[in-house]
Amino acid sequence: MGTFEKGQWLRVTDNAGAPRFYSVGEVCQVESIDGTVRCVGKSGGMYPYRFEAWQPKVGDRVRLVKDGRSTTGAVGKTATISSWTGGVLVDTDEYLLDIDPPVDYKTAAVTENFTRATIDCFEPLPAPAIAAPAPLTITAGGYYKTRDGRKVGPIVVAQGPDDPWPWKLADGTRYYRNDGFSCPGWADGHRDEDDLVAVSGPPWTTEPAVIKAKYVGDQPASNDNAAPAKFKVGDRVITKSGYTFDGSPGTIVEANVNGDADLYHVKIENHPHAGDNEWSVRTDYIDFVTARAPAIVALIENGKPKPAFEPKVHASEAEATVEAERLAGVYRGQRFGIFVLSDTREADIPIYGHEWQNFAARGEKIRAIKELRAITGMGLKPAKDAVEYFLAAA
Repeated sequence: MGTFEKGQWLRVTDNAGAPRFYSVGEVCQVESIDGTVRCVGKSGGMYPYRFEAWQPKVGDRVRLVKDGRSTTGAVGKTATISSWTGGVLVDTDEYLLDIDPPVDYKTAAVTENFTRATIDCFEPLPAPAIAAPAPLTITAGGYYKTRDGRKVGPIVVAQGPDDPWPWKLADGTRYYRNDGFSCPGWADGHRDEDDLVAVSGPPWTTEPAVIKAKYVGDQPASNDNAAPAKFKVGDRVITKSGYTFDGSPGTIVEANVNGDADLYHVKIENHPHAGDNEWSVRTDYIDFVTARAPAIVALIENGKPKPAFEPKVHASEAEATVEAERLAGVYRGQRFGIFVLSDTREADIPIYGHEWQNFAARGEKIRAIKELRAITGMGLKPAKDAVEYFLAAA
């Protein structure tokens, strides 16, 4: 990270995935150093951002503070750093600047909008200042809008007014500073999109979170006034994006926690940090697990499927689709279809008085022929004809 000085130009190398005040590659100038680096026009300090001392690059936008070798009277003009022949950035300590029009200065250059200039002749153009967000007042019981447009709440007191993180969501999945800056728990780090930016409902509202449920089987008729989907103990669910255990399956072990119809205890599975605990989750962070129906892949010829004699049964349509795409890439010009098991039917096999008939009914045709020959002394062809006649008449 290095040691920086007031007035020094810096380039952002890492914004920790949170471009709240700085973007990677952005150039800015140090305004003050008071434990953190602050840049001109920026309200955010250095943490968790990382900088390096600015070094010109091709494409950087700059402003002339002294005339270059080829110009007179161009101070204050803006320009773009270009490259010399062969992509060279610096030639005899000089950069090539492409000055913005109009050409209202004296120039000795062959191409009048270009000039040679050493690094002391220009300074970078800082990025436009990002306005600080309007002050946000957080009140217990309120619902709020996040930076990515979600509505969250209600907010409750977490640690008290003297703590740096005095607020949290009622389910404990997010903690907040007074300015809305968020932290999911204490170990998972900050995500810019989770910050609170505006009030989304008066305090002490009791609006339930409405989720779109994925139903297995027939879809219910659409009804905009229908009550929000609810879960019951034993329901298989999956956590949604934005929750600590994104995409992890689980089972509802308690509903209506503490009398809150929107809060559940979920036993999280297949997550290294979930342990054996039950986690409090609201309906907007869980969804029903969609049933996975088995599927097969079959070659399509003349519009008709031709499955293999014993096709591989895939656990889901998605897995069968991957295999179909693989086969299509290997056998160019041929088509492959995905067939999902939607239902099954089974009838009891009748019990016959002779064992050869039972063999035939179960599909064991060769055993049926052998059994019939053994008890009758029939030849192969007459026994085969008799079994086939029996099957046709069954």
